[in-house]
Amino acid sequence: MDVHINYLAILVCAIVNMLVGGLWYSPVLFAKPWMALNNFTEADMKNANPAPLYGMSFIAALVTYYVLAHIIHYTNASTVMDGAKTGFWIWLGFITTVQFTANLFSPKKIQAYFLDTGYQLVSTLAAGVILAIWK
Repeated sequence: MDVHINYLAILVCAIVNMLVGGLWYSPVLFAKPWMALNNFTEADMKNANPAPLYGMSFIAALVTYYVLAHIIHYTNASTVMDGAKTGFWIWLGFITTVQFTANLFSPKKIQAYFLDTGYQLVSTLAAGVILAIWK
């Protein structure tokens, strides 16, 4: 089965993912709780060089949304609701479960898991919608 992939839509999804993450973890929303849950200080944040991490995160997002584009195709999702549902089920079945398991075996508090998986939910819902309506 030949799958048409809209690479521009995948790129846009990865950019949206970074924008959502930038807002999610900003002082406007959850920067302070995230820092507290991960034992970071303001000084830690000022001394950090996140550029390489952002680059790797962007590449991971491209891979994630490339795969999601295939799933959107195979499920014939073509509406906003179809895309959101597909994004939700992928988040529930693969993203949040993997994050939860990783959290179980780490010293992180469960609240950190909820904060991080919330960001993933919003990003995956948005990507599902974008990929479903922009083929």
